[in-house]
Amino acid sequence: IGGYYDKKEKRAPILQLTTDGTDATCQWKPSPVLPSTYTSVGTTLYQDQIIIAGGYDRVKIQKSSECYALSVSSGHKTALPPLPLPARWQYTSLAVFNGQLVSIGGMDGAKYHNDIHVLDLT
Repeated sequence: IGGYYDKKEKRAPILQLTTDGTDATCQWKPSPVLPSTYTSVGTTLYQDQIIIAGGYDRVKIQKSSECYALSVSSGHKTALPPLPLPARWQYTSLAVFNGQLVSIGGMDGAKYHNDIHVLDLT
C-alpha cells in the first residue's frame, strides 16, 4: 500500500495479489488508489476493507491523524474517527480483533507513545 510515488501521479497505488491457488497465475493487479499520497501509515484489514490511519501526506505536505476504511472491491472511502491527539502520524501499529480496531503506540514527530486505543468497528 502506498510507498514512494511519482510526483506527476500525486496518488499512492494499492496493489492486490490475486491467485487461483497456483503459482502460474499469481499476479499483482491495481486496486483503488489512496485519496492522497501517504508515507508511514498504519494499516490493517477488516472484512473487505483496508483500514488506513495516520501517516504523512506527501501532497499536502502535512502530518495526518486521519483514519478511514477503503473498500478493496468498490474503492469507496469511509471516514473513521481520527487517531487520538497528539497525532500519531508515524509508526502506529493497527490490528483488528473481534470487530475492534486497536491502535498501538506511534510517534507524533517529537515523542514516541506507548498507549493503546480501541475503536469499535461493528
